[in-house]
Amino acid sequence: MTAGPTFFQFIISTTENKTMATATNLIDIPFNKLVPWDGNVRKTGIETGLDELAASIAAHGLLNPLLVRKGPKGKYAVIAGQRRYRAIERLTKLGTMDKGSIVPCHLRGDGQDDAELSLAENVVRVAMHPADQFAAWRGLIDGGASVPAIAARFGVMESTVRKRLALARVSPRIFALYRDGELSLESLQAFTITDDHALQERIWDGLPEWGRDNARAIHDALTEADVPCSDRRVRFVGLDAYEATGGTVRRDLFETEDEGYVQDVALLDSLARQKLGAIAAEVQAEGWQWVESRLSFGWSEQQTFQRGQMAEVALPEAFRPRPISCRPNLTRCAKPMATATTNRPKPTSGFRPLNRGLKTLKPWRVSGLMRSKPAPGRSSTSPMTAWRISSAA
Repeated sequence: MTAGPTFFQFIISTTENKTMATATNLIDIPFNKLVPWDGNVRKTGIETGLDELAASIAAHGLLNPLLVRKGPKGKYAVIAGQRRYRAIERLTKLGTMDKGSIVPCHLRGDGQDDAELSLAENVVRVAMHPADQFAAWRGLIDGGASVPAIAARFGVMESTVRKRLALARVSPRIFALYRDGELSLESLQAFTITDDHALQERIWDGLPEWGRDNARAIHDALTEADVPCSDRRVRFVGLDAYEATGGTVRRDLFETEDEGYVQDVALLDSLARQKLGAIAAEVQAEGWQWVESRLSFGWSEQQTFQRGQMAEVALPEAFRPRPISCRPNLTRCAKPMATATTNRPKPTSGFRPLNRGLKTLKPWRVSGLMRSKPAPGRSSTSPMTAWRISSAA
């Protein structure tokens, strides 16, 4: 038994037939004569994408006329085309269009239910597949249009245009997989990290079945041999300094937190050695007999050196404490006080605690690695050259 038409199929069929017969009265109506209709069935997402729609209308005109009915006081109620009406209204508020601008409209005069017409317009539409949109935008660029011009005419950011163009330039073989639904949009975005179609296809063929629609696995495979901008060499040299000398950086358009990948690794290493060599020269000028700089210092390299052990050494003369005699000074200070206050006894034993304190001073010890040319009074920020002075046990 053949299934009968569904409710929506019935609406579409009857609406299309009646539209062919009755909705042919195309008229031009000034915008200030149009009013929104409260019975429009679209209630959710009305404001979504309204800026883009307004920019498109400003650049290309109103491609689809509004569907209206006559209302009171010479006004026309917009039955279908609520978002287009709101986009035009926004343009008039911005001054892009005049309130009296002519708007093409289909005038309905039959007795068909307005809510049904509003529903039909929103149901029968099928959104364009993103793959077709990406390819169309690439066609505009290939035809001579610029990225800023496309962004302005469609009301989107320039970064959005660049992202869609990058998606359209992925390998045709992989792009076809996305068009056929075998690849997700997120995975397609991962392939845009490189323009090398051969590399894209080789990575795709080498991925296991479970990882072929894993965007992170695709991204990691494509950037396995690259140096990320978070690398310590890049942070040491500075990305601006690297780019100022002609270095190039490949950035991921779809990763907001991704700083990119350095392309010229040889240039990066050269800049790092130059900067490190200059620092080594400054350190050697402090008095060291031997200084060597390296970009890396792994465990195996450390085994060729010996770690210095701390040892007690004699404290230099300049750092040795000197005994202080306080008795004469105190005697001179006590005499005026004794003459001024006759009832107060003279201090005779106030020096003994100080003397006992001086006798308890202990010898001093310096621990650390000795420099080749000690610089008294100068401290070093390096833990290998720091003096540590402490009292002996």
